[in-house]
Amino acid sequence: MAAKKQTQQPPRVAPQKTTTAPNAAPSKTFSKWLPFVLGIVLVLVVIVTYSNGYQHEFVDWDDYTYIIDNYTIQNPTWEGLTQYWREPFFLNYHPLTMYSYGINSMLWGADKADSFIKVNVFFHVLNTLLVFAFAFLLSNRRWTVGFFTALFFAIHPMHVESVVWVSERKDVLYGFFFLLSLLTYLHYQQQKNIAWLALCWGLFVLSCLSKAMAVVLPVVLLAIDYYQKRPLNNPRVWLEKIPFFAAALFFGLMAMSIQSGSSFGGIFTPAGEHEKAVADFGIFSLLHRLIFSAYNWVIYLVKLFVPTNLCAFYPYPTLNPATDGLSMDYYIVPFLLIPVALIGVWAHRRAPYITFALLFYTITIALVLQFISVGGVIRADRYSYLPYIGLFFGIFMGIEQLVKQQKALQKPIWALMSILGVVGMWLSMQQVDTWKNTETLFNRVISIYPTQDRPYATIGNYLGKKGRIDEALQYMEKAVELGSKRGDLYEGLGNAYGSKQQFDKALSYFNKGIEFEPTKWGLYYNRAITYLMLNRSAEAFPDFEKTLELAPHKKQDVLFNRGRAYINTQKYTEALRDLDELLALLPQPNAEAYYLRGIAKHGLNDKQGAIDDYRKALQLNPQLTDAVTKLTALGATP
Repeated sequence: MAAKKQTQQPPRVAPQKTTTAPNAAPSKTFSKWLPFVLGIVLVLVVIVTYSNGYQHEFVDWDDYTYIIDNYTIQNPTWEGLTQYWREPFFLNYHPLTMYSYGINSMLWGADKADSFIKVNVFFHVLNTLLVFAFAFLLSNRRWTVGFFTALFFAIHPMHVESVVWVSERKDVLYGFFFLLSLLTYLHYQQQKNIAWLALCWGLFVLSCLSKAMAVVLPVVLLAIDYYQKRPLNNPRVWLEKIPFFAAALFFGLMAMSIQSGSSFGGIFTPAGEHEKAVADFGIFSLLHRLIFSAYNWVIYLVKLFVPTNLCAFYPYPTLNPATDGLSMDYYIVPFLLIPVALIGVWAHRRAPYITFALLFYTITIALVLQFISVGGVIRADRYSYLPYIGLFFGIFMGIEQLVKQQKALQKPIWALMSILGVVGMWLSMQQVDTWKNTETLFNRVISIYPTQDRPYATIGNYLGKKGRIDEALQYMEKAVELGSKRGDLYEGLGNAYGSKQQFDKALSYFNKGIEFEPTKWGLYYNRAITYLMLNRSAEAFPDFEKTLELAPHKKQDVLFNRGRAYINTQKYTEALRDLDELLALLPQPNAEAYYLRGIAKHGLNDKQGAIDDYRKALQLNPQLTDAVTKLTALGATP
């Protein structure tokens, strides 16, 4: 009997070993692969959210300046791109951003927007993964905090502008280096190796070279020190930040100088008084500016939770002529800042993640709250790109604490967050659709701000370029009705009527535009072309000169058309001078230029030179029948 009992015991023990051993292994495997799985989910979410935008067009909202009309980007060379290190572009010094456009153009061309948008989305994917890593490490390795912070960063509708707008490459690029710098700083805190701090500084500089808004990073590092309970009265904490604050001061002063139209102490060529992004301080009073700052701080916070009525253009409010005051909401909304600030103070000891969240948000958005007016809008969706990271982190740290205390709420709350993530994806996809082209973008603005002239003018110009002249005139005449004094509107009206062969009416609009905006080169150039169409070539010369003064980059166009004007007025010596210079500047031979030079030489009795140029023109364009006629008249064979 004893032997039988001994043989029966192992079967009872063996099942315990075979059932417990497998239970531990899957847990370790799951933990090992969890970050990769969550990372893949985040990548797929971004790709799907922005899938509607991959075939969008360039929009007439800086894209023409940055890409379409930018010769260096349309015809990129490594030598040509070096100019962005030497000079600002479009009142910004962001050479890395411009280099990225150039490389984009080299690889996939610059005739369509799709490759530029896809690269933006690629950087947004990288930034989402970096936010995941940053929030995960900062939360003491809490997966839920890292994942949901990154998820809502990835799909929030306020971030669509930064991703699908080609001209906002600087947002996703500076964000990439900014987040890498933050992660490197966390690593430095763990390793205490000065090499990591040096790398952190280098990434910070790259971020500043992508967009000047990165200059706030040193203060963010101090906020991280606060959150991780590093003693702020420790001299080391401040000494290690000196190189960061020095770089921030340099890039900050540079940005202010450039955007004010100055030369930054003679380093750059000044843009001039008529070209500046910083509005004159006297337009709004100091009180108005303080109100704008507080108002925007609250509105950006509200839009985090209620992202409605989003568009590309939020105009400044109109002051009441009688009281020189703002509408009542501008005086009421800022008071909401007070309770939120008190919550931040209250949470300092009880829930420091809330204080950190508000600090991160405030620091990263402070420069664009419009205390100093930059640009023509009071706020912009794109300004929330990095600031919302801090708020999302604080929210999900709070939820993590709640479910830790209330275990029963864990699954329902995280399920609700997942549902809200799906809703956010849907809202973002709707917002992506508004950026399809200039017409859809600014019709959205009109639906929210129907009395603003700028969206009507912009759509009108867009439709005019598309050849939809009658529709264009409807939009532009509406802008005139609203009292617009925009030079580009009157330039568009002049071009529209010129295309309808109503040249006298076109001239009247060009003249009107010059009255309102005498520094807009397009008005002079197009008026000169209109004079040519009316056979009033002599009147075109002053406008060509003014065009060269205001827009040196249009020199080739001016030389060609001024050469025509000289020929029309039988000033063949001047025509030959312009056309010789033009042919020397052109990267490739041009049939029309050789044909015109042939006429100039013919007028100067250089018959053989004229014959050679006519033949060259025919060689380049066999369909140029006028050249055949000219050769026949000279007794030469084509």
